Amino acid sequence: MHDLRADPLTGRPDVSDTYDVRRHAGASLWSEDEFDHAFHLAARHYLLTENDDRDTWLGARLTNRKAEAGYAALLFLRNTGRLDDLDVPWSAWVGAVIDKAHRLGVAKEGTACRKLLSQMAVRAPTQLGDALQQLVRRACNDGQQPWALSHLASALPPAAHHLLVTLAEELHTALSRQAIDTTPQSSDASPSPSSAMDQADRITLPPTQQARDAALRTWQDLLRHPLIAGDARAVQLVTQALDTVQDSETSHPVGVAAGGVLLSSDAATAWPIIRPKLTESPQFAQDLAQACANRITSDSIIETLSDTELAQVYLWLADTCPPDTEADLTADFYVTGDQAVHEWRKRTLTLLSRRGTTESVRSVRKIVDRFPEDRTLRAALINARRQAQAAAAMLLTHDQVTTLLADPHRRVVRTAVELAEVLIDTIADIQRDLHTHSNLLWDCERVSELDETTGKSKQHRLWRPKREGALSAYIAHELLLRLQLRGIIVNREVMIRPTDEGDSGERPDILVEATATSSWLESIETISVPIEIKGNWHEAVPTAQQDQLMRYLAAKNTDVGIYLVGWYDLEHWTSDDPNPKRAATRLNSPEQLTEILEEQAKQIREGTGKRTFPAILTIPRATPSGRSELSG
Repeated sequence: MHDLRADPLTGRPDVSDTYDVRRHAGASLWSEDEFDHAFHLAARHYLLTENDDRDTWLGARLTNRKAEAGYAALLFLRNTGRLDDLDVPWSAWVGAVIDKAHRLGVAKEGTACRKLLSQMAVRAPTQLGDALQQLVRRACNDGQQPWALSHLASALPPAAHHLLVTLAEELHTALSRQAIDTTPQSSDASPSPSSAMDQADRITLPPTQQARDAALRTWQDLLRHPLIAGDARAVQLVTQALDTVQDSETSHPVGVAAGGVLLSSDAATAWPIIRPKLTESPQFAQDLAQACANRITSDSIIETLSDTELAQVYLWLADTCPPDTEADLTADFYVTGDQAVHEWRKRTLTLLSRRGTTESVRSVRKIVDRFPEDRTLRAALINARRQAQAAAAMLLTHDQVTTLLADPHRRVVRTAVELAEVLIDTIADIQRDLHTHSNLLWDCERVSELDETTGKSKQHRLWRPKREGALSAYIAHELLLRLQLRGIIVNREVMIRPTDEGDSGERPDILVEATATSSWLESIETISVPIEIKGNWHEAVPTAQQDQLMRYLAAKNTDVGIYLVGWYDLEHWTSDDPNPKRAATRLNSPEQLTEILEEQAKQIREGTGKRTFPAILTIPRATPSGRSELSG
């Protein structure tokens, strides 16, 4: 097979980097069909009668011609659709396939190589595990990083991840046993490949810093993809390493490696775990920053974090390498660990300032407050504000502008806050009109009693507030009339969604959604504002804004909500309802309740960044003109 690489015209070897024999120069000696038939027979015979002799070379960075020929034969049968027709002795060619894991990134070969590895995991799982052990143990015992292990681990199916984690556990034990020999070593002090092969029954690391560094990188390669897949054993192993990071000089570098692989695998999940460790150990914080500061790793970390978490990362990096300590690159452009951290910190700030969200502006503001004299940060804050304003900008059509100018009551809504402000104004309009029909929100019961002086029957009207469900239905109906049907908001379609009474407590009483009406605005997300409604007799009136409405904001993925309390004056509440009236008595006045709820809303905004708008709807009770509430 190797002779096929020679050019028949010149005799010189073909330098093309491919194991697809059909593309070798020597294949041109036959017609396409002739070569296909002949090589098919040769490949079948070779795979059935030979093996890759992996025990003699795998893990020692040696080249084996028999293994290369076997890989080329498997690749040929796979590419010509004949591999499934042959009962391949997969166990005989495990080494040949995993040795070519680095080919996963080669065009026109990577997919086929990945398929071969997947089939190997299914057809010869035991032999695959043995080969992985041989590859990792021999390389680590030789003080080296296994050849193409990161590519190999990425191609293995999740069902084979337990093999990687088992090796990671073994390597973790070997790292804890290793003692670094600080005495000067001769050039031949490291074990030779042949001696490393003789000790492949377990991992015994050479006593050198180079061997430890290679072992730590190997440990990360073994764990990265199991962590991405959520393997419980992998998570337990790195968590254990993080918990013991300060126990000894041996456990510290393992803890740093654990933090690095955890962040690069799933930064969003890992950051809440890693962040407390940074404050516990400044040395760990510094070493982890430098370990993750390379461009590929650092970018993979910050791209998945929220705006708030990005600000936390910036402050971590700024504490590790303060901005005022940044130095210019040396003449040979060598990048030190600290300079790499500085570059990562600056990329984090750039990404945060370009997010174009309200939270990103708030996060940059916190960084500026920490370093008020830094002009670069102030410029980033200005840029963050511009980006947020640009993201919130919404151009109007000619017809919308005409409608807006023609009617002063029409509004433009771009954000959830602006939608909430429209709703608050509409509730104020409802309050102004409510006196004309407020009795609709009261229940009236006629009660007869005997007048002892006259002997005649008298009827009393007993009044009590309607239930919260009726109040919610009324508010929803009024919002529907005033917003949805009248088209007050010119640039969005408004939907009023009342909650069924049976869902009370599980969803907000009313959900108001506003969606762009112009076709070019369809990419803008729908904004929503939940409204929670309580009658003043409800026990939870003082706490529902904090407890109940905030829960609905999280469920509806919005930062803005309205808390509306219907206030029924006790003077007009003449029915005998001791429990609800007792609860209402605890609230002295609508003015005092407004102050309490507004202060609560202020605390919510300061603590969470979310905004709640409290409102009180006072519900009077009209007395029929010219008639008494008592009738004979």
